Amino acid sequence: MKKSSFQKIFDEFSAEMALYGQLAAEFRQADFLVSSGIAGKHRVIEALTVKAYADWDGFTEDLLIGCLNRDTSRYAEHKGMKLSKHLSRDLCELMLTGLGYLDVKDVGNLKGIANRVLVPAYNPFGEIGSAEAQRIDDFCKIRDYLSHGSRQSRNTVERMYQDRHGVNRFVEPGKFL
Repeated sequence: MKKSSFQKIFDEFSAEMALYGQLAAEFRQADFLVSSGIAGKHRVIEALTVKAYADWDGFTEDLLIGCLNRDTSRYAEHKGMKLSKHLSRDLCELMLTGLGYLDVKDVGNLKGIANRVLVPAYNPFGEIGSAEAQRIDDFCKIRDYLSHGSRQSRNTVERMYQDRHGVNRFVEPGKFL
């Protein structure tokens, strides 16, 4: 049974993130593009942010599935089941997503899921340091606001701006980023 290529998963994700970074830089520098000027540029950056988050979400899911596909023994132990150590990728995906989708709230939640179902040898999520985790979580908060626009998500972003960036008023994410 062919196993997932971690290098391919990382390379594809890295290429997408580099593209989004390049596009955002080009939009910021462009003297043309949108008749609405800087506000239009900010909206494009916000759209890129939502797409980048979707790719992050898919990346973490692919990585979790690929790691579980290498060794299901921790998952079996966690669920109190007897499983073959090597199951198909499709079955591993089903085991993680059930009938819905994998809803990862933040890096702490991601690490918790990984610790419960992945053997240490195939758990790359423990390597995410606290500074990186905080940046990823900040990005998740911005994405939540852009996707939902609720008062609660706006307040969460505003607190994050104040606590970590010294910005004492709400700024739309496209301008902040």
